[in-house]
Amino acid sequence: TFSLNAAGFFMDYKDIQVRVPVGVSQVEDNVGTAEVSGFELELKWQPLARWLIEASLGYTNAKYTALDINALPSVDLNDPFSVIQIDNKFDHVPEFSGSASILREFSLGDYGMLVALFSGNAKSSYFNEPLNLPQIKTPSVELFDATFVWTSTDERYTANFGVKNLTDERYLQTGFFNPTIGTIEQIHDRGRQWYLTGRYNF
Repeated sequence: TFSLNAAGFFMDYKDIQVRVPVGVSQVEDNVGTAEVSGFELELKWQPLARWLIEASLGYTNAKYTALDINALPSVDLNDPFSVIQIDNKFDHVPEFSGSASILREFSLGDYGMLVALFSGNAKSSYFNEPLNLPQIKTPSVELFDATFVWTSTDERYTANFGVKNLTDERYLQTGFFNPTIGTIEQIHDRGRQWYLTGRYNF
């Protein structure tokens, strides 16, 4: 079984709202117009019984087309770190993103079923706030996970063991900027994590 889906999109925004600094807080404000375009691809393939491969790829081109910066609260209109500029990137919008996974089912006979899933996802770098401060920019990153799920034959017992971030990537996940008091907060990923859960169905 094989399937491939593709989609393209284009959005024309008017009075687009973004978070802007006002004093010690952040508020939503209308800053102008913008265009967002791109495409998405999704693939699903079952080459053999008990095997499943999935993958996806996305591209997003987001840009401001006009800004009314004089209407924005600001410290200094000539300071690029006080107001949004026309060539600033959208926050939390990577240009490229992709994922892939491979799943395999193992029959254990009278001992139930084991499902193994290995997956990975990647994103290009992106900014975490509209002013595009490089100090809190999330870099391009590739992450890999593994999950193993065991289910008893009568489906009454389930055990789930997994590892997130297999390669123990320590990267800047998000951040915050307060221009009034000049502070920058960075939040980093915790690195490799594992979990084990169990369930009993009555």
